[in-house]
Amino acid sequence: MLNFIFALIAPLAFAQPKLPQTIEMPMTEIRFGTEIYDEFKWLENPADPRISSWILQQNEYTKYNLVDEDFQEFLLDFEELYTPTSNKSLSDEWQSNNFLFERRFIPSPKIDEYTIETTKLYTLATITESGGDYKRLNIYRNEDGDKKTLIETLHLGRTPSIVWANEHEFFYTNSGHHLAGDFNQRLLLHKIGEHQADDILIHRAKDPKDYFYVEENGTYLFLVEMNFGSKTRDYYKLSKKNGKGDFIYSYPGYPYHSKVSDKGGFDITTVLYDEFSNGAIYRVNTKTNERTLLISDLGFPIEDISVYKDDYIIKSPFDGEDSLYYLKTSTNVLTKFDLPRNAMISNFYEKENLLILSLTSYTIYYQTYEINLDNFEIKKTGDHSFSTYDQEIEIINEHYIASNGQKAAIQLVKFKSTELTPNTPIFMEGYGGFNVSVTPYYNPEIIPWLKRGGVFANIVLPGGFEYGNDWFESGILLNKKNTFDSYALAAKRLIEKGYTSPKHIGIGGTSNGGLLASATAMLYPHLFAAVVPEVGVHDLLNFQFFTSGRYWVDNYGQYDKEEDFRYFFKLSPYHNVQYNETYPDTLILTAQDDDRVVPSHSYKLAAKLQKHFPEKEILLYSKPMGSHSSRSGSMSRRLETYSLKWNFLMKKLMK
Repeated sequence: MLNFIFALIAPLAFAQPKLPQTIEMPMTEIRFGTEIYDEFKWLENPADPRISSWILQQNEYTKYNLVDEDFQEFLLDFEELYTPTSNKSLSDEWQSNNFLFERRFIPSPKIDEYTIETTKLYTLATITESGGDYKRLNIYRNEDGDKKTLIETLHLGRTPSIVWANEHEFFYTNSGHHLAGDFNQRLLLHKIGEHQADDILIHRAKDPKDYFYVEENGTYLFLVEMNFGSKTRDYYKLSKKNGKGDFIYSYPGYPYHSKVSDKGGFDITTVLYDEFSNGAIYRVNTKTNERTLLISDLGFPIEDISVYKDDYIIKSPFDGEDSLYYLKTSTNVLTKFDLPRNAMISNFYEKENLLILSLTSYTIYYQTYEINLDNFEIKKTGDHSFSTYDQEIEIINEHYIASNGQKAAIQLVKFKSTELTPNTPIFMEGYGGFNVSVTPYYNPEIIPWLKRGGVFANIVLPGGFEYGNDWFESGILLNKKNTFDSYALAAKRLIEKGYTSPKHIGIGGTSNGGLLASATAMLYPHLFAAVVPEVGVHDLLNFQFFTSGRYWVDNYGQYDKEEDFRYFFKLSPYHNVQYNETYPDTLILTAQDDDRVVPSHSYKLAAKLQKHFPEKEILLYSKPMGSHSSRSGSMSRRLETYSLKWNFLMKKLMK
């Protein structure tokens, strides 16, 4: 790793790169009678040979400004955090989305392989290039010992799921991106050893913007399809033997969370949100389409359920931290399991009379527990905390009033020795969209910041699900500005409490959170001293024309709908830069191979900010061979990006 540091710093000692002058190629579009001027639209074309040179110059300029002794110290801290334990590095284990999965590298700096399913006969592993969304599937035959023989490779498309039909066949979802001109999601049945072109089509989404997921339940599959156009959720019950089955139920309304349980016959149990914002549990007769209300008004949002005997295990993200409850239906008694606070429940399932679950938090990779469902005894079965600082770190729970009037959570993560004063540097992050609940997640990246006296603040915002479906809807579409206003209100609350001041507050976020950061800075530029949007959606008028953007119209509106266009034209960060009197110093982070939020969002915003605010430090870093996840790319590139980010924040907020 030291060789990498010296290799990074040495070239910078002999050159003083200048901020590149970005070519302007003005284009004007008329939409609903409104002129949209875009001088940097050429940056949207990844085939333009000028872009690679421009990115290289931007990266060199950013490194020149940020690679110094402080950067080296951050880098050494991250190296210590990511020191291998046994044969794996902490990062390798952290990268896995599910603690039951294994991860290993195959011989390529751009390709990662994840083992996702192992049976007696076969091992299935998804292959991703540069950490991207689009996958391939390697199928191995298990030989004697640990030996495996590759027998075939399938093209799966974006974020696939797999369910076995029998020992030689499995169902898989496919986004269809590799099929010429057809982007509709599919469910197919594949027989190992046969060509993928001969796979049996089981289901095809009605529209490219629709998507579905599949749940396994006994001898059946439940396919639940979310329809953007009709705002309905359609249920299909399919045989695991051959995929044959029928449409069984259509639910009006458009929630994201769903759980289907089935004990045979025509009844299913599910959570619906059209009558109760927090959700209610219903039994649906799929033969008559009648539904019976079983449980409602629990006082917290229902994000997930599981059926045990005739009772329910319920997961809730209320107030930004996950909790589990047991509802005994015969007595209507609700019991909250006594689990650690300020945690995210990343996995839970039943095994006979035991509930097996895993928890994670900011500095805890995961802890595993068993709960006896007959007597509610809780037993910790594993503790995988890699940080040596766990006992020195504390989480303080605060609240603010969001712009829609809802009391919402702020979680402050800091060293116990760090005092909260007007001079305390606080870096805020949030998400606020897509019904995603932001609960404490494993984030060792913040530890070097905390060691230096910084504080990390996780903000619960409209657009998530922490307070139910109404909270979600108050932060999307024509209510989207609530999310940005609430982010600013959370910052103002921290200032009112005497915990910090504007010259010591920085904001950031990833993906939709990157939009959150850039839009809030645009609306409230005097409230923050630094902004770090990562892989953000900054052009709200054209996002749907690229890769996964078509799935985001339920949050950001439709370009061909006048009401949506006029609302988001005033909020789109890229299209409103020129109207600002100032803007905070900004480090824009993206990745050159991001196939979810294309990097042109970041390129265009950087170019425009640099043009209009030459007196400000506006930096861009585009990670080579990296994708949407901050954990994509080589280890050296990841640590470099982390170090650039936190060194920038230290320079801006710890003055």
